[in-house]
Amino acid sequence: MDPKTQLSKNFQLWEFTASLEADKRGIANIPTAAQVENLRTLCAQILQPARDALGALRINSGFRSLALNKAVKGASNSDHLSGFAADVHPLNVGTREFAEWVVAYCKKFDQVILEFGTDESPKWIHVSASPLNRKQVLRATMIGTKTKYNSISLAKPNGSSNPLLTKAVKDPELRLETAKMILSWEARRDSQKRLAVYKLPEGDGGGSYEVAGINEKYNPTMAAKLKGLIEDGKFDEAEAEAIKFIAKDTDKVLGWSGSKAVEAFLRDSCFNRGKTGAARIYQLALKVYVDGDVGSDTMTAAQIAETHPDLLLENLRRSRERYERDWVNRNETSKFWKGLVSRWDKALKFSQTYLEPEAEHVAKVFAGELKVYSTVEWGARPPRRTNFEQNKAKGIVVHHMASANRTPLVGQDEIQASFRLARDCQIDHLKRQDSPISPFWSDTGQNFTISRGGIILEGRYGSLTAAGQGRVVRGAHAHNSSYNKTSFGIELEGNNIKEFVVTPEQWSALVSLCAWLAISGGFDPFNIRGHKEVSDTGTDCPGKVFGQLPRLKDEVKATMEHIQSGF
Repeated sequence: MDPKTQLSKNFQLWEFTASLEADKRGIANIPTAAQVENLRTLCAQILQPARDALGALRINSGFRSLALNKAVKGASNSDHLSGFAADVHPLNVGTREFAEWVVAYCKKFDQVILEFGTDESPKWIHVSASPLNRKQVLRATMIGTKTKYNSISLAKPNGSSNPLLTKAVKDPELRLETAKMILSWEARRDSQKRLAVYKLPEGDGGGSYEVAGINEKYNPTMAAKLKGLIEDGKFDEAEAEAIKFIAKDTDKVLGWSGSKAVEAFLRDSCFNRGKTGAARIYQLALKVYVDGDVGSDTMTAAQIAETHPDLLLENLRRSRERYERDWVNRNETSKFWKGLVSRWDKALKFSQTYLEPEAEHVAKVFAGELKVYSTVEWGARPPRRTNFEQNKAKGIVVHHMASANRTPLVGQDEIQASFRLARDCQIDHLKRQDSPISPFWSDTGQNFTISRGGIILEGRYGSLTAAGQGRVVRGAHAHNSSYNKTSFGIELEGNNIKEFVVTPEQWSALVSLCAWLAISGGFDPFNIRGHKEVSDTGTDCPGKVFGQLPRLKDEVKATMEHIQSGF
């Protein structure tokens, strides 16, 4: 059977048959037609609904043939054998939260088992759709060499059944100021600058009149109320009511973005084109399927794009124009076009005022701009998860990649070579496991990479924005949990085991990057260490670079003093 057989909207057969253990032992892990149907049932009853609500899920183990089940020492009556079970690791929420959701919202399930790890963070969740439908909820722990199963109860998740839609900025000032700004763009006023009733031109589509963009056709009750207040001379009350209505009406996009700037733009899009129109504009900007419904796919893409909200705003501006052309069928021939273009530009300019300084050019530290290419720019794959832990930065761990010592190229050739390096590194890291039963790595292990030609690239998702805030996105580079949490990992392209081969361009970039990170994090350059100093497993990394660390610390300190003296 074709491995790409679609079991549901988001799941294919290969996800349930892939097995490193089977590959290693040469075991054919191929289900029968009946077992494939059981996998479809598993997807329909549990996995697809959970995927729609919670975002992407990774299948650690799905179907097992008899030979594979024996090889991994699975139970002889395991539902993996029939295709009714899977071990799952969610990518956008915690494992326990996933289990709680399944128990609360899936009407049919046989078992949900929280396996190993801790009570709050199990390593993975076993789910079964066996027709027994016993609704067993169990906790699996290791006692000595045996696995013990205890029955437990799980609380119902709080709030929305889609926790991805809970990233609300919840900024009352932004909400109010955006509403006031929308009113200023929409309102027609009399000679005394008081709110006025505006008779709509033919072809507008909003009825016969509007007040501050609140028209008779789509909001007849509020439009009539505002019209009455104006006719009664209660202009201040009308203005206050209009602002209040706009703020509430645009709350429809609350939770779509974790960026204040993006939320401001989406609020205006929503008021102008409604919730569905705003959703389509957002999806066009994110380059995902456009259906007018902001669900898990849209939110997953948004979390990645929000690493660079300035770029996302530009895409939203372009997408708003595209929406008008393709969905509303308006273009330059329309008498409304010039006004629409002006409105989109005003919305962009206003929204940009909410950009964090580090998000505009997060790597600007002195007169010469320190360029760090983002994951978006070098074409990273979506990480397996996006909610990485972040902590206050305390230091830097320097590595080398043990890769070829290639001759640096020039200009765009070097940039493209560095992009390929970053993509190849991510692909390699996504295939890694810390042990045969551990989940695969979620993304590139280090926070930053420096090519042989001195090109600096963001590594793990979110590292660039977090660094601008003096925080470390937890990595997987140090073989030491503490340093992974609080120290930036920097990988140098090349192999320095036999001799020090760092190029001048690479060294200069390393000094500049370390200086910026230390200033942003507020830590002493003394806290720059080599991988071999911190690893729990033993390593020679970063090779001969280790002997150059005293020099690196001195040059970083001097660079920091030079930068700070100009502030």
